Amino acid sequence: MRQVVASLLVLFSSVCHASMVWSGVAVDPKLIGQLKSDEKFLVKTILTSPKENSVDLDKAWHGIHFLLTGSAEPNGSLASKVIMGGEDIGPHLGYGPAQLLTVQEVRDIAKLLQTETPDKLAARYEPAALARAGIYPDVIWEREKQAALDYVIKYYKDLITFYSNAAAKGYAVVFALH
Repeated sequence: MRQVVASLLVLFSSVCHASMVWSGVAVDPKLIGQLKSDEKFLVKTILTSPKENSVDLDKAWHGIHFLLTGSAEPNGSLASKVIMGGEDIGPHLGYGPAQLLTVQEVRDIAKLLQTETPDKLAARYEPAALARAGIYPDVIWEREKQAALDYVIKYYKDLITFYSNAAAKGYAVVFALH
């Protein structure tokens, strides 16, 4: 079993192209016990979930987090849970273990994201502030300015849809930074 998990983790890290990307999967809450107890199943779920139940934020994840929270790090708020919250589950996947958000947390986040519109995020965008805070990928904010914001907003819209769909289905969410 450990050898299979190790092989999956090697595959997982090779798929990630040596950059920090964020991926989320909406899961039926009936699977939470298995996700917590079966590392192979957890990694397989993150890697192979259907597109309609998953989202990939590429490298926009940290910019989204900062524009939602005003912080580079988790701060305990509901907005912080969108990208950096949840219960640790499973093995280290490159930048820590996967995170699990409950069905209720997913519902609360979906409601929050309906009020935190792309326009509100865009209004908070100050390239120099993101660069000063070391928001990953830190080289793009001042260099790309509007293009960097457009990149973040595109992925933020995908994230809103993802959480909204997960909440509507009554699903939990598992995500990983890898």
